[in-house]
Amino acid sequence: MSNYVVSNDRFRQTVEMKKIYLGSGSQTQTKRDQGFVTVDFDARYKPDVLWNLDEHPYPFNDNSIDYIEAFHVIEHLTDVDAFMQDLWRICKHDAKIKLMYPHISRVMATGFGPKDKHRTAIPMRLLDRYSVGEGFKEEWKFTYESIRFEWLRSDVPPHPKAKHKGKWYAEALNGFISWLGNINITATDRVLAYWFGGFDNIILECRVNKQVSWAKPMQRDVEKRSVQYSASF
Repeated sequence: MSNYVVSNDRFRQTVEMKKIYLGSGSQTQTKRDQGFVTVDFDARYKPDVLWNLDEHPYPFNDNSIDYIEAFHVIEHLTDVDAFMQDLWRICKHDAKIKLMYPHISRVMATGFGPKDKHRTAIPMRLLDRYSVGEGFKEEWKFTYESIRFEWLRSDVPPHPKAKHKGKWYAEALNGFISWLGNINITATDRVLAYWFGGFDNIILECRVNKQVSWAKPMQRDVEKRSVQYSASF
């Protein structure tokens, strides 16, 4: 599928809000109502920006975004490093990024391949690989704000065929096991997650540090590239 942007006056206005939601899917309208510019590859959901997230660089200017959310996106991509580099490129200094993705224990339970479409398992401390030095925050391209575990995914409505998700007892159990998992995230990452059949969510929040450089930064100028526009969604 060729990449293009679906845009109208609303997109040109809301892009100034500098808040984007990647991989919006079925949550497109909900996130749009929350003030996000939505991005997805599937035209059925009518996102503000129609874009395949495996194609780089993304259609946003350098140093233009204040806040990014990407929930259960990164594990489906072919190049995690390119994804993180592109987020770093388009974000302003001290911009906030919130990622959600399954713990490897859950990926192991559901499996890889075309059916589930998981391309890779993402480590809990993903951002460690993007440090320049040894432990100096000013030399990290991203700095951690928080890492939390969630046993059952709660950011989307339960599937209609789910027998237990969304029930009061499932929510109570989810709350307890998630609380237990967050007492010591390192112990959960290494041991506890496997005792409970896997954790659906790692919730990672971080800040972007633009006071360091990336070896080969991607370049993008939205105003100079060719795009297709539509008067309505």
